[in-house]
Amino acid sequence: INNGDDMKKKFLRSVVIPLLFAVCLGFYGAKIAYEFNKLKSIVNEVSHNAYAIQYGVYTNPETLTSILSDLDNYVVSMENGKYYVYLGFTTDYKNLSKIRNMYKESGTEVYVREVFIDNLEFVSSLEQYDVLLDSVSEEEDIISVNKAILSSYDEMILGN
Repeated sequence: INNGDDMKKKFLRSVVIPLLFAVCLGFYGAKIAYEFNKLKSIVNEVSHNAYAIQYGVYTNPETLTSILSDLDNYVVSMENGKYYVYLGFTTDYKNLSKIRNMYKESGTEVYVREVFIDNLEFVSSLEQYDVLLDSVSEEEDIISVNKAILSSYDEMILGN
């Protein structure tokens, strides 16, 4: 009779307990990995969802006015007490290069800024413009699509 109880204890100690431990460890390991992955994707989404082609940042309204007289297509956004002059927006890196090269060829120095735009309607519209921008290569077509993007930004984000 003692021999049967010893066998059960030995079986529990050598098989069942390590098996339960492994199952619990696997469950919590998978849960931690899942949560980390979820957090990582949220951080990636929040860091940026668009590229802004920026002309410059100004604090003095008079300087801003004189700078704007040389530009055709732009929007000015007031952020943290500074005037940001944007010449375009895109969600696609290939289109970013296309717009940046167009300005570079015309002698206009621009800066690229990764931005997070929380207006989903504008981001959706921007993605549609990116499809259009991807299909054009002539400078006048790029300018035309970019003008529409800036107009949308002005309307949807700045409320003008």
